[in-house]
Amino acid sequence: MSVQAQLTIAVQNAAALSAQGDHASAIEALDLALDAAIMMLGDDHPEVLLATRALAALNLASGEPLEARRLLEEALMAGQHRLGDADPVMLGITYDLARVSDNLGNRHEARRNYRRLALHGPAALGPTHDYVVAATAYLSGEVQPPVSAPPQGQPVSAPPQGQ
Repeated sequence: MSVQAQLTIAVQNAAALSAQGDHASAIEALDLALDAAIMMLGDDHPEVLLATRALAALNLASGEPLEARRLLEEALMAGQHRLGDADPVMLGITYDLARVSDNLGNRHEARRNYRRLALHGPAALGPTHDYVVAATAYLSGEVQPPVSAPPQGQPVSAPPQGQ
């Protein structure tokens, strides 16, 4: 089984544990799987970046927004060279980082990431994608309801289900 397939299974298992309310075990299991995948694939591999985004979401759900922010910032830095700012994976991470930053009261960081989304999102995701709409609304000062991250396995470029 490939490292990517193992990582995908680890993300799914962590999501299942989290859904059962066992956030600590979910975080621990995914963190271990990520460590192994990083050694094999590197921290800038798209599958590693997606799994890091999932780990950040687990941390956020368990009440650890600072850890979620740290993970997202590291993923953003790792992936920028390989994928660039306009990659859909990177735009998903950028969106999550903008939301977490705003929730933590760091408006400067939130604006910076929403600007990146507004700049690259329309071409990469489409001008009506929920992330692009949320970024545009944030930058214009409109209040916009938060958009949740796409469910595991759903591409970042598709609008989240239920929207």
